[in-house]
Order: sequence, then structure tokens, then C-alpha cells
Amino acid sequence: MQDRIFNYSSFFSKFPVINLENFILRDLSLSDNQRYFEVLSDPNVAQFLSDEDVPESPYKALEEIKFWGSLFYKKQSIFCAIVEKETNNLIGTVGFNS
Repeated sequence: MQDRIFNYSSFFSKFPVINLENFILRDLSLSDNQRYFEVLSDPNVAQFLSDEDVPESPYKALEEIKFWGSLFYKKQSIFCAIVEKETNNLIGTVGFNS
């Protein structure tokens, strides 16, 4: 079996959209800020996050979305919105740092 080396340049050239059966993983949009705030500040979610990862307001959520989005284009991280395919409703996030 041939070893494969991960090509960062290719991966970070365009934000991927991953279609799953019922969900889509896509770039967080600035328009996701209200729902991002609601999801991450929900006590059932926030209990698993550090205090610094729970936005204090929709404005702070917007700032976080900008921050996470900028890391992809700096080739440092990918942070995806998890949305319902039928409604495009944000239900969570997932990310990986290099």
C-alpha cells in the first residue's frame, strides 16, 4: 500500500462542503451568528465547553465566527457548521486544528 502525504495546500484551497445523509458540514456563515449563540449557550451544550468557548451575546458569536473562519484561510484550522440538510438549521459545530 502506498503511503500518502496530506497535501495542506490542496486541502486549504477551498472550504469543503461535506454532504451526509441528513446533515451538511459547511463553512460557518456570518448569518449563523444568532443560531451559533443559541446552540453554544444552551446549558446542555455549554456544560461541555470551557467558559471562553461560550459566546456571551450574538455579537460575540459573530466575532467567534470571523475568528474561526480566518484560521482556515491561514491554513491553521477547519471549523465547520453542522446543519440540517432540509432546513439549513445550524445544530452544532466541529473543528480540527493543525
